[in-house]
Amino acid sequence: MTILSLAHNTTSRIVFSLSVFVLCSNFTPAFAATTSAGYFLNVEESFAKELATKELAAKELLGKESLNFVAIDNYAQRVPQHIASQSIPKLVAYLTKPATNDIEKARAIARWITSNVAFDFEAASNEKYRPSDNADSVFLNRHALESGFAALFVRMMHTAGVETFAINGLKKGFNFAPGDASTLKRHTWNAFRTGGKWYLVDLPVYKEVETDGSYKLAYADAFFCIQPEQMVFTNFPDDKRWQLLNEPITKEQFITSVQCFGAYHGYLITPLSHRDYEIFSKQRTVTLSFDVPVSLQPGARVYAEKGAKEQHASVKTQREGRKFIVHVKFPAEGTFKLEITATEMIRERGTNEVVGCSVKTVAEYNVNIGDKQPRSMAIISK
Repeated sequence: MTILSLAHNTTSRIVFSLSVFVLCSNFTPAFAATTSAGYFLNVEESFAKELATKELAAKELLGKESLNFVAIDNYAQRVPQHIASQSIPKLVAYLTKPATNDIEKARAIARWITSNVAFDFEAASNEKYRPSDNADSVFLNRHALESGFAALFVRMMHTAGVETFAINGLKKGFNFAPGDASTLKRHTWNAFRTGGKWYLVDLPVYKEVETDGSYKLAYADAFFCIQPEQMVFTNFPDDKRWQLLNEPITKEQFITSVQCFGAYHGYLITPLSHRDYEIFSKQRTVTLSFDVPVSLQPGARVYAEKGAKEQHASVKTQREGRKFIVHVKFPAEGTFKLEITATEMIRERGTNEVVGCSVKTVAEYNVNIGDKQPRSMAIISK
């Protein structure tokens, strides 16, 4: 299994699950001062009813366990060529015509961009060549790096009348090594606001999807309106306010946090008990807990080291609604790799018949069992 974040590959099917994220209630970026008063949290009374209506619509749309944007996606992917090639305003007018709220507008725009603009893998690996991140150039040339995706999303969302920003920061890629800041990558993503709430969107994140024995690139849907609590395991903004968390984490906490791959697979899994990659325990038994969608079948497996055979560890799991609890009894003292997994049923195309299953790694820990603890690393998790 390989993850494709920018220039990385992964072979998997998309399981689509989205959740609304929590607003950082008092956050209004200083650089937003030039926008109209109607966009601010402390709005005049005349805007209150409109904002309340938008917020209710957003909650109804994103508050469900799983969403179905099939109609919007199909519409966005079938834009007539004569419209898609004319201008950004005409394209946006067409894309957003059937939308009933700003989130549906954002979805239509995001789906069109990820279906029609290619990520420039050659430029990503060539420091001497960098395509323009100007929105007009990206619209014309249909290829870009992450900054170009973000710029085009901003332009199209502004054209649709939705306040949107590009966010610069760091991202964990497949080659990221926990604790090593040099393995982080520069990245750009977006945030838009509607109904007084901010929503995060990361566009140039792809995954390979198996389709009748062939492969194609597709957008990882979990990064559309992803929860800040989940995004903070993969993306770290330069401005901490864009974490949209009541208690922002530090860069050190980001670097040492668990390798959490759930969002790349469309699984919104959030660690509850152990947020750090390194786990230290004098006891051979470790208990972890996660917030997991009820539709998901999670599990766990243990390895003596990365790439080694799976160990015969005692693994017991239990569910309490969305809470998933894992009890692991390790076979001996030493260092182990603990993978939290998600099992996806593979169904016959166009039917509900199950023809197999696929197990994906959604989080990875390095577990140190015994009295001898590495002196070079601080014990963060208990």
